[in-house]
Parts: sequence; structure tokens; C-alpha cells
Amino acid sequence: MNKKRLLSETLLNDNSLAGALYNRGTEDEVTCALPVFRECCYKCLRPVSSCHCRQIIPLSTRTRFVILMHPKEYKYQKLGTGRLTHLALSGSSLLSGVDFTDDPTLNALLRNKRYSPHLLYPGTAALNISAGELPQVPSDRQLLVIIIDGTWACSRKVLHLSANLHDLPRLVINPGSPSRFTFKRQPKPHYIATIEAAYLLLSALADSGLENPDPRRKLLLDLLDALVSFQEHCRHIRRDSSYRHN
Repeated sequence: MNKKRLLSETLLNDNSLAGALYNRGTEDEVTCALPVFRECCYKCLRPVSSCHCRQIIPLSTRTRFVILMHPKEYKYQKLGTGRLTHLALSGSSLLSGVDFTDDPTLNALLRNKRYSPHLLYPGTAALNISAGELPQVPSDRQLLVIIIDGTWACSRKVLHLSANLHDLPRLVINPGSPSRFTFKRQPKPHYIATIEAAYLLLSALADSGLENPDPRRKLLLDLLDALVSFQEHCRHIRRDSSYRHN
């Protein structure tokens, strides 16, 4: 059967927007109305044209990372850095959810005697890694750092609902400079992206001897800079009058 005829017969019985357009216009108009899907990377879920996965060589660390990603960030946010952080850190885990109280993967890690779990999140009793306040990790254990990825409102909800996170010792970082994630507005000047937090934490731990002194960890910032640079490029294109006209 001719493709246009098949499209016609399908849309004539379709109550969707495309079907309505077909009944009012031509087949060419319908073709223009149908959505065009770009090829996406299955790792970072970004369009292949803006994917940075080719730059990633996973970094081996003494610290194990677990990234808890709010579903809004996991499903809809393509400009977040949680996925990039996970891809860049060898052995890290990425879990999606709101309430992790009964999450079997997280609970297995928290109960595992191999690890010394800590939550990277502000709190009155949090250890300030930037000020040299280091976690006490037994020699026979590995530091396990849990990061909540999402907006601050979403991360507070995850923390509030996840009872298994409430009693974990906390770590905090003072970045010392504004976030490099410049095209995304931060609620407060000292708030930073997930990938920046991971980089600063690894740097502080390396300075204290608790992490590998691997200069390749700068890959984390390079990935963020590449993401920001691409978005700024797109922003300039959108401002071009000819682009808007087209």
C-alpha cells in the first residue's frame, strides 16, 4: 500500500491533533505536523548532537558514590549533571525514586560492613570537608558517599521521606566560588551542581590522603564546561533573528 494512502486512512480515523490537521489540510501539512524525534544517546539521554559521553573515561576512586535521583530529574531533566557524574565515576550507582526507605539496593549498601556510609548534604552536625573536617573511616572500610540529585525542593523531599538516610553522618562542602553551571539559576550563591560537588569532595579527600591524587578528576569539570558551552552556543543561535524567523 502506498505510504501516503496508509497515512491518510490512519489519520482519517484518528482523533489526535495530527488527525484533525489532516481533515483540514493536505498530506504535506500533516507530514510537517508530525513530531520529529532526534536520535538520543542511551547513556545520558541527550540528543546525539549534544552528547558528551565520548569524552568520558570513567575515573577510578577509592570512594564509592551512590546518586539518588528524584524522578523529575531522572525522567525530564536533560541538563542535569547527575547522569554525567555517574558515568564519570567508576563503580558508582544511580538510583531513581523519592522514598528510598525500602530500596533494596541502597539498603544492601548501607548494611554492608565493607562501607562507611555518609550523606553529602548540609546539616548542623555535618563535617565541613572544605575546612579539613574529615570523616572517620576505619581502615578496613571504604567511604560510601550518597548524593541526592535534583532541585533543592526535590532533594529535601527525598531526605524527608527516606528514613534510612536520617541517621547517616553528613558531609558538606564550601565551594568558595559561584557555580560554573552558569545557565541554571541557583537558589543561593554557594549552591553547586552535583558534578561540581563530586569534584570538590574528591579534591578535598585527596588533599587529606583519603583519596587517589589523580589529576584526571578534572574530567568532571571539563564535562560541566562542555555542557555549559554547548547550551550557551544554542542560546546565542536562538537570539539570532534569522533563526527565530525560520
